[in-house]
Amino acid sequence: MLWTRRRRSYLRILNEGAGRRHSLRIMTGFDAAAATAHHLQLIDPAREARAVAFTQGSHWLILWSWLVYLATDLLILRLGLLRAVRERVERRGPRPNLAAFLCVSVYILLGALLHLPWKIYADWARERSYGLTSEPLSGWLSQTATSAVFTSVLIGLMAIPIYAIIRRTGARWWAWSGLVVAAAAFIQLVVAPVVLTPMFNETRPAPAGPVRNAIEALARTTGIPADHIVVIDGSKQSNRYTAIVVGGAGFASIQLSDTMLKGDVDISQVRAVVAHEMGHYVHLHMMILMLVVALLFTAALWVVHRCFVALSSSSRLRPLSSEDPSAIPVMHIVLSTFLVLATPVLPAAQR
Repeated sequence: MLWTRRRRSYLRILNEGAGRRHSLRIMTGFDAAAATAHHLQLIDPAREARAVAFTQGSHWLILWSWLVYLATDLLILRLGLLRAVRERVERRGPRPNLAAFLCVSVYILLGALLHLPWKIYADWARERSYGLTSEPLSGWLSQTATSAVFTSVLIGLMAIPIYAIIRRTGARWWAWSGLVVAAAAFIQLVVAPVVLTPMFNETRPAPAGPVRNAIEALARTTGIPADHIVVIDGSKQSNRYTAIVVGGAGFASIQLSDTMLKGDVDISQVRAVVAHEMGHYVHLHMMILMLVVALLFTAALWVVHRCFVALSSSSRLRPLSSEDPSAIPVMHIVLSTFLVLATPVLPAAQR
């Protein structure tokens, strides 16, 4: 998630200056507030100011990204490309499922192309300027293109049942569509990390040694098999010191970025990061987050429905309908605006 990634980036910028020899140790009966205050005193003020600037800039990115998406949605509407796609499909008879898939898939690809200059700055150049990635632009573009194609197909397929629901359930489509969103949230948060990681990163078993021994000791408490502890070449995308527990019961695995195995490895930091991620797995936090996402998006879809009702009552916009997949930019404008206004909800759930 965006907020989690920005928070970890802030901490990495801070900790680079403090040095691992001063890292916080995990021990019993220590004063967390005093230890944190002591740790922060070791950080160079200039580096702290840089970390604050990164975090505050990330907050502004939410607004600027929304404005970029708004502009591109209006441009796509103005060009009428999606309407042309729908009309071309309809020339051979009513094929609403194909129209929904193609309109949404083309919309995703068009958006990815129009957003590209902004994304290069926000997701690559800015991260590189703060030392959070050393990935070359060519590699970033290749992965971005792969992600755009995959996303266009996946969201296009998800659009088929949603538009079928819209056609068949009338004014209650938003509630039934919430079930599709819940299923999609489960796939994205629980299943996708297991399936998609090999598409973007090479994985290998964690090498024998103190790091693996420490993680295996933690894994035994959660029931995650030792052969499910893998290392991914995350350093090609990010210099962040991170790990994640992905999957669910029976297919969970611990994925470590190879940044955690480079240089002078601090076992206490490795244990702290991995134990934190295991805590999410043990306490079913991904399932709770999935529920929050599903409820939030269901509320957003209700707002979309109400806005379509209001817009379709206008004489100038009377042809506008939520059943028309070529109107997906309008749906996205309302949806993204609602989610920007609801931005604090997801960070609160993640915390």
